[in-house]
Amino acid sequence: MSTPGTSPSSSPSAPAPAPAHVAILDDEVDITQLLAGYLATHGFRTTQLHTGRALMALMADDPPDLVLLD
Repeated sequence: MSTPGTSPSSSPSAPAPAPAHVAILDDEVDITQLLAGYLATHGFRTTQLHTGRALMALMADDPPDLVLLD
């Protein structure tokens, strides 16, 4: 339904939200790859990290929405 003077196609559609960014920190590469693959199939953007220093650098440059670590 549209209001008088407008058509449904004249309304701009909202841009799709950016996917949530999840940082995965683990010293075992296999674990980070497994979790990243699972999260990617569900629409998340992931960053795999293997040291605390790498996480600190990421926090300064591209802060994630969530951090998974062991």
